[in-house]
Amino acid sequence: MGDKSVYDETRDRRGFRERIMDCITMREERATSPVPETDEDRSNEASIGLCLRELSRSPLSVVWNQYRNKKWLEHPRLPPLEELEAKLVEIVPSYSAFFTTGKKSIVNCAFVPLFPYEFRHLQDTIRRGDVSRRSLHFRFNRPLDSVSDSLLQYLTNVDMCDHMAVCCNVFENGEWRTIATARVIREHDQPDWAEWAAIVADPYHCNTIGSCLLYYISQVAFNAGIHTLYAVVNPANAPVLHWMKKLGAKLVVRQNV
Repeated sequence: MGDKSVYDETRDRRGFRERIMDCITMREERATSPVPETDEDRSNEASIGLCLRELSRSPLSVVWNQYRNKKWLEHPRLPPLEELEAKLVEIVPSYSAFFTTGKKSIVNCAFVPLFPYEFRHLQDTIRRGDVSRRSLHFRFNRPLDSVSDSLLQYLTNVDMCDHMAVCCNVFENGEWRTIATARVIREHDQPDWAEWAAIVADPYHCNTIGSCLLYYISQVAFNAGIHTLYAVVNPANAPVLHWMKKLGAKLVVRQNV
């Protein structure tokens, strides 16, 4: 099977991310092309429509957890790292959504399953000051000046089974930027229940991105056997409370959470 690869922590993962985003963009260009469709095109379009399949029992989850469990080291039972990366680059676009949304301004978004290579990009978003202390407080329900590396590692190293997450990427100033994330974490005692959470960079607030993210991750969760989503929302977070009320969510007041 060829030589095994050993992970170098200093290795730049940008190439992996860019390859995935290139595939998503090329797929979108093909989808909007005026060239008449063939039977093969229609078949491909149907497969693209399966982007909300159950991640926890999908080829993506299988390949991803091989990749994740490898932990960048040699393992005799797993393919070389390059082979796993190639499979992921091929598979991920089928689990992604590329669309346009916006109320204040038009935003071209790509929703992509969240992987550890987003660690550095989320760091960049935070260091640019795009996520305020207020937004962090509402997201984590405690005062935070920033997000620690250990917390970012937890948020980006998901298993796509009990902890599923997606990110929203936009192409700006010649590069892809991560501007929002959403996740669901399954309850072990009640596997059809899960807590959801989302955060959107401040410059993109009130632009429907959060609503789209919740819809997307809720469909992923439903297809993974999760039928009830709940969230712990700060009582001062009026926009999210109003938004949840519009969705018909049941409000339960809890003290000292």
